[in-house]
Amino acid sequence: MFITAPFTSIIVTLVLYILQGAILGLSTSIPLYLTKEGAWKQQGIYSLVHYPFSLKLIWAPIIDVFYIQRFGRRQTWLLPIQIILGIALIVLSFYIEPFIKNLRV
Repeated sequence: MFITAPFTSIIVTLVLYILQGAILGLSTSIPLYLTKEGAWKQQGIYSLVHYPFSLKLIWAPIIDVFYIQRFGRRQTWLLPIQIILGIALIVLSFYIEPFIKNLRV
């Protein structure tokens, strides 16, 4: 079986999905930290973070309808979202400790 997609496209998609897994792992580990520092109410509120990921079966077909031919059906939305998430994680890395210490997570 030969790879028909360009090699760079495969690498970009692979890296983006690895980053998505890292973000999901980070968002899953924060409640463990809240167990030590926070209350049950804050853990319950933080569980809302996982709803968009859980409901992606509903909104994914709607997003896949609109795409740029040059990038393809998946990378049209993958690239901007992953870049935004990366920037958000970098910014959050400077401010997460005060948020958790003040329990404003």
